[in-house]
Amino acid sequence: MGSKFQKKSNNSPFKGKEKITVVRAVRAINTHITIMPCGTFTSEDIITTTVGMALNRNSPTSICRVPDLKFPSCTTYHACTNSLEYVELEENNSKLFQEFAHQFLDKGKYYTFAIDEVNDPYYGKKVPENEDFIVGGKQKKSTNHFYSYISLYVTIRNRRVTLAVFPVRKSQSKCSSIKRFIEIIREEGYHIRVLLLDRGFYSAEIFHYLQSEGIPHIMPVKVYGKKLKELLNQNELRQFEYTIYEDSKKPQTIKIIRYLYRKITKDGTIEEKNRGFVYFGLEWSLLKIKSEYRTRFAIESSYRMRNIVRPRTSTRDPVIRYFFTIVSFLLKNIWVVILHENFRRKQRGPIVIISDWFRFEAFIGRMWNAIAKLASNTLHLSNFDEIT
Repeated sequence: MGSKFQKKSNNSPFKGKEKITVVRAVRAINTHITIMPCGTFTSEDIITTTVGMALNRNSPTSICRVPDLKFPSCTTYHACTNSLEYVELEENNSKLFQEFAHQFLDKGKYYTFAIDEVNDPYYGKKVPENEDFIVGGKQKKSTNHFYSYISLYVTIRNRRVTLAVFPVRKSQSKCSSIKRFIEIIREEGYHIRVLLLDRGFYSAEIFHYLQSEGIPHIMPVKVYGKKLKELLNQNELRQFEYTIYEDSKKPQTIKIIRYLYRKITKDGTIEEKNRGFVYFGLEWSLLKIKSEYRTRFAIESSYRMRNIVRPRTSTRDPVIRYFFTIVSFLLKNIWVVILHENFRRKQRGPIVIISDWFRFEAFIGRMWNAIAKLASNTLHLSNFDEIT
């Protein structure tokens, strides 16, 4: 972090609000997710420990060994978290995220939403408990096995807020997750200006659902098949219709707008490729479609931040891993809320957030110091002087 940004973060308006922010996060999780207490440790103590694990990139085994801090032992922690219910996590995670997203969104307004997928490497064995949750993929970090999660984001003036997260399961199609995301958006009273999807969701089933529901969407073309390649190579053809599974009983027609992609290779030559976007429900130019879809790429930075605050674990239990994933996405949301509340440029007109004034790393450090101070005596939240 640059020195000028570090100095700004250390003297920021957030100073002195760390404890209240920890309490707000812990109690929001406790409201929507049930964890049974164990011995002298309450459910809020276990949640506070989980948040501390995320902020300091600890595992349940390592956090209890932090000197002079009274976190529960690994055995006690697992005994408490074994009470987590998968169905509750799946049903209530969107309600939890809404605790920190409602101030950005207004019911009845139109927003740009994005759906993407993130993979967490898994190095253990497949057992009946987790077999449905482990998916294959391209090798990453020396493994081809992953716990994968689909997330729903909303973008507001370059601020990305998570609204829901679901695990990828072999027994469920990705279309079923998209349907649930659309239900969440509609239940909250929001409208979809456009839905941005990665080419990993390129399928006739998903296109059929989105078109039947009248949902405007953009997705990169997944180039395969001789006919599609020939159409993309026709320079005079700017837009065209293409039918997926043309010879099957359920063909699906999509609209494609093509463009020429150029990049400079390492040897200095220019490489050209014909690419395209699938689009629906939009009367936009190619420039507008490309510009709108480019906003989705910022999700990658959100995933990197989320990985920074993901608790370490080697457990095979998909429920505990799902809980850790929810907590990591939530912390990213809380940082966005803090930026909105404390780091807005003082000016008339639209809200402008200066994220350089309070970097994510500074947020992590300040929050961890608050939890460490709490754990130096006892873990009960009632020790905070601000809480009456």
